Amino acid sequence: MLYHDSMQEETAQSLEQQNVFTLLGAESLTDEEKENFLERLNKAVWDDFLDNDVELLLTEEELVKLTDVIKKMEISDEEKQAEMEAFLMEVIPDLERILVEKALKLKKDLAWERMSGLEKMHAQDAGVLEKITQAKEKAGAEQWGETIALLAQV
Repeated sequence: MLYHDSMQEETAQSLEQQNVFTLLGAESLTDEEKENFLERLNKAVWDDFLDNDVELLLTEEELVKLTDVIKKMEISDEEKQAEMEAFLMEVIPDLERILVEKALKLKKDLAWERMSGLEKMHAQDAGVLEKITQAKEKAGAEQWGETIALLAQV
């Protein structure tokens, strides 16, 4: 049973399990603002994948096929992306895992960016700076649940 509880604790601390809006202190956004933010994050992950990874994962022939899809003028951007995703899912078996890893990296980068911004904002408040330092230590140890709890006190 101890092992099971330990696994639950690890899961509760994982970055993947944390709500991105809570992590970033943006819980007060409207549903529409949250949806727009998530769309922008997804686009950033997708664009980063296309810019930095796709050429490394495809053969020349596959790249030509993907470029043909990208150059299609007669379909909307949404249809183009859906077609690219369908093609890439066929030729890159780990595509979903790759995109999830990229999203987690972005989530982590945004959290660190928030903590740095909070440090600058509260540079004159030793008590708040101590909480931020503790939050950064927890984040460095991949204890994201505790990181969020500490940031909520700022």
